[in-house]
Amino acid sequence: MYFILHKIFLVSSLFNYFAYYVISFFPNILDRMVNLTVITHTRVNLHEYTDSSFSGEDSIILRYHKSFAHDINLDLLKSISIKEGCRIIGPLNYKNTNIYILDMASLMADGNFKSSVSCVAVARSMEQGAQGLVACSSGNTGTAIARYTKNQKFKSYIFIPEISLNKLDFSVIDDNIHKVKIINKPEWEVHAYAKNFAEENGLPFVPSISHQFEANSCRTMFTLEYMVENDITFDWTSQAISGGHGPLGFYKKFYSLINEGLQINSLPGFIGVQQSSVCPMYNAWIDARDTLTEEDINLYPNDIMEPTLYSTRPDSNYNYLYKIIKNNGGTFYCIDHPEYIRLEKTMLNIINSAGIKLKTKRIQNDAVITEKAGILSGMGILKAIEDGLILPSENVLLTFTGTTESPII
Repeated sequence: MYFILHKIFLVSSLFNYFAYYVISFFPNILDRMVNLTVITHTRVNLHEYTDSSFSGEDSIILRYHKSFAHDINLDLLKSISIKEGCRIIGPLNYKNTNIYILDMASLMADGNFKSSVSCVAVARSMEQGAQGLVACSSGNTGTAIARYTKNQKFKSYIFIPEISLNKLDFSVIDDNIHKVKIINKPEWEVHAYAKNFAEENGLPFVPSISHQFEANSCRTMFTLEYMVENDITFDWTSQAISGGHGPLGFYKKFYSLINEGLQINSLPGFIGVQQSSVCPMYNAWIDARDTLTEEDINLYPNDIMEPTLYSTRPDSNYNYLYKIIKNNGGTFYCIDHPEYIRLEKTMLNIINSAGIKLKTKRIQNDAVITEKAGILSGMGILKAIEDGLILPSENVLLTFTGTTESPII
C-alpha cells in the first residue's frame, strides 16, 4: 500500500504537459481547469524520489535528494548536512477545522527552515568548485549559511541590513571564514550591493532560485509521504511570505510531478500572508491584478513587524502565485498591528498545544518573540476560517517557518 498514492489519479503525460504550459501562459482559463478529467489509474512508486537511508525527521534534503532536477554529489551533501528535519503535527481542532502544522523549524539545525535551503546552497556552491559564496540575509539565512560553511571552512561573505542585525547569531561566525558586512540601507539596496559584489569577485550569490526550489521541493515530497501513510489530503496550506520562493517551490514540485504523469485529484488551496508594512502581493491581489505595479511596492517601509519578511519586489514570483491561487483556490491576507494583537493569543495557544517552542529574547524584562513568520502564517488560517473560506471539517496545513527556542540537534 505504501507504493500507491491514495486518491491520486493519472492522466496521460501528454495532456498534463499541455495543460501545465497552457496554465502558465493563459491564466484566464485557470478557473475552468480546477477539476481535470480523470482518465486512468496507475501506481506511483515514491521510492523513485526517496532515499530510505535517511528519515525526513533527520533531513528532508538527504531523504529526497533523488527528487532534485539535477543529480547532486551525495557524499558531499552528507558531509555538509547537519540537521534539516521536518515533521507534521496534528490534527489540532479549531472551530471544527483540522489544523496540521508543517513544522519546518524545530528539527532544523538553526531552528528555522533556512537550514534546508543553506544546506543545498553550500553543497551546490562547493560542487561547482567555487572558492566561496556571497549571501544577503535578514538574519536567518546568514546564520544558517555561516553554520554550514563553518564546518567546511568555506569562505562566505554575508551582507545584512542593519535593521535585521539582531537576528544574526554571531556565535557561529568565525572571522577566519566569514566576513559580515552590515549596511544601513533598505533590503533591496543591500541585495543589489551583495549581488554586484558576488559578480565582481566571481562567486555564487546564494541562495539562488534553483537552490530555493530544490530545498522546497523536499517539503512537497515530505508532505506527499505523510498524505500516503496517513490516507489524508489537505484542502488548504498557508505560509507567511516575503519573496514567495517557499510556496512557489512547494507547488512547482507538484506541477513537475504532474508533467511526469502524476495527477492529484486536487492540490491544496493557498493562503498567502503578508505584513501590512511590506505587502506588495496583497496590494496587487485585492485589485485583481496578476502583476505588480510600482504603486504596490513600498521601497522604504516603516514600522516593520517582522524583518525576515522584507522583500519589497517579488515581481515574477507573484505572477506565478497568482496563477496557483486562481487554479487551486485561496487568497492573500494582510496582517497589521491591531489584527496581530487580536489574533495573537489564539495563535500562540495553537502553537503551544503543538509543542512548538518559539524563540524569545529579553527586552526590558519581557520575553519578546524573535520571529513572527510562523504566527502570521497561522493568522491567515484564522482569518480564512472567520471569512468562511475554510469550512468546518476541512484539513489545513499551516506552514510554520518561524525560529524555535531550542533546535533539536
